[in-house]
Amino acid sequence: PLVGNDFTGWQIYHSEEYGFEIQYPPHYEIHEEWWQEGSPTADLRAILVRPIAGNPSSSPVISLYSSAGTLEETYQLIGEAKDPNVTKGPTDLNGLSAYFYEYENEVGGQSKEIMVPLPTEFQSGKTLILLVMNTSLELEQILSTFRFLD
Repeated sequence: PLVGNDFTGWQIYHSEEYGFEIQYPPHYEIHEEWWQEGSPTADLRAILVRPIAGNPSSSPVISLYSSAGTLEETYQLIGEAKDPNVTKGPTDLNGLSAYFYEYENEVGGQSKEIMVPLPTEFQSGKTLILLVMNTSLELEQILSTFRFLD
């Protein structure tokens, strides 16, 4: 686990297409997967995964993908599919205005979806969604490194 804000040895993933960067520890890797064209929710999904020895199909722990809708549209669309008892509302992601949903996932862990609007110069009118499976201190530390590029 990370101590303080020492990100020594962490790698940086840059998305020129969506204009963000995020850092991740050496025991994670990035995998980009194109979703089917015309998907109602996404164009590209960039996944941080915890490698599983000998298993290249490890499950993602943080997924980043774009939605064609605005922040408010995306928040409402995702909310329609959620249990009405989930924790939800406006939030702050490293100084960015965002919305979130937090809920118990199918394996009994806590998941969080954070929605933040993409900067106009990259994908005007679209929303970036950060889906965190099984929230933990380490995943929160990874999220703390997320930022849009200047």
